[in-house]
Amino acid sequence: FHSSSAPFLSQHGAYSPEQTYSPADVAHVVAHAFKRGVRVLPEFDMPGHAYAWGLGQPTLTVCSGMQPWEQYCAEPPCGQLDPTLNSTYDIISALLADVHSVFTDAFLHLGADEVNYACWGSDAGLVQRMRA
Repeated sequence: FHSSSAPFLSQHGAYSPEQTYSPADVAHVVAHAFKRGVRVLPEFDMPGHAYAWGLGQPTLTVCSGMQPWEQYCAEPPCGQLDPTLNSTYDIISALLADVHSVFTDAFLHLGADEVNYACWGSDAGLVQRMRA
């Protein structure tokens, strides 16, 4: 999904520019599905599975690409959002506002599973901020 508020996420986190959904693409899919009685629910998995987020904004994630991956995430490549930075929530808020503007359903899925505490524990700055 190409967010106008956080374009760096798809510009750097997508496999290629052709493998993203523009707001117009999403609107088309949602309208097409609605005509057929189908709801389209977006999923933005967080805080785990956020490796690609860090490609667009490196300060968003911790333990990105760490090895051996089995110790830091459920599946590679590793990367989780840093919950101790206000900037993380600013970007999430902006992204979700963009999502809300094109997805018409009242629901979305945010994942929130497969958090690996060893990942968060591997970042000294995050640990220090959590203790403060």
